[in-house]
Amino acid sequence: MIIKLSELISNISMVDEETRYVIEEESGDILMVWGTTIDGEYEPELMAKVEKGDGFICMPLISEIDEKKELVLAENDIPVEAAYEAIGRAWAGQHGIEVEDDIESQMGLLNNPDILTETEYTEEKFFAEMHDGMLIDGGSPAHAVMHELAQHAIKTTMEINNKYHTPEEMTGLLSELTGREVDSSVVLFPPITSDCGKNIHFGKNVFINSGCRFQDQGGIYIDDGALIGHNVVMATVNHLEDPQERASMVLASIKIGKNVWIGSNSTILSGVNTGDGAIVAAGAVVTMDVPADTVVGGVPAKVLRKVKRKSL
Repeated sequence: MIIKLSELISNISMVDEETRYVIEEESGDILMVWGTTIDGEYEPELMAKVEKGDGFICMPLISEIDEKKELVLAENDIPVEAAYEAIGRAWAGQHGIEVEDDIESQMGLLNNPDILTETEYTEEKFFAEMHDGMLIDGGSPAHAVMHELAQHAIKTTMEINNKYHTPEEMTGLLSELTGREVDSSVVLFPPITSDCGKNIHFGKNVFINSGCRFQDQGGIYIDDGALIGHNVVMATVNHLEDPQERASMVLASIKIGKNVWIGSNSTILSGVNTGDGAIVAAGAVVTMDVPADTVVGGVPAKVLRKVKRKSL
């Protein structure tokens, strides 16, 4: 995606005097918070939060806006247009958007424009920002991190799938795949595929049969005692419906409760939670939450009955 510099600057506006310590995009998404209007005073603690990366970009040296609406940077007056451009370019860089210079750049007016540059988008930042409903723009830095995670998952699952491993070795490989220690009670019959690996979370005494496909960018949580049948697909990613935005994705986690049994060839879609003790019949496509102690089946899956329990 390409945006003209003139459009980028025009889409960043100074808000009214009452909320003058916020620079925001016209759509309402806050680009940078650098002060507060509590009692009309500048609030350094909020600046510290932004400096640690809680905002979209870091601009730690800005202290105030004077009556002429010029930003003060390191005690040197800077035209607001230059600051707008710097903020806009940092925002565009974070979202993987190319800026076309259709007007003259004002970046030369900044003493140190590098302080306005978005820091590298990392794997740690990706997981820290992860939440159900998270939007990943196609081609964005977050999307690039997803590709890096996928390469790690492919490499590790190739090792899992293409030769024999003892149970102890398999536990080590699953720990490598997920990036966290996996309990030795977890049993996997390969092959398995994963699009991320590091967002799979296993409880204890989990069994995963062969041929399962875990698209886990949005998070797959499998609780204690769960049984996952042959060729089960768990997909935590949805693409946007609009063809022009189809490369963008929405992530939502899948949570499998305690002692759940997922039948062979089932598909569990993003955002689905299955309650403890539930059964998903073979071949089901689960699009909605499954209540605890119920049997669901069909396409799309519906509740068929309650789970039968042995009478004491």
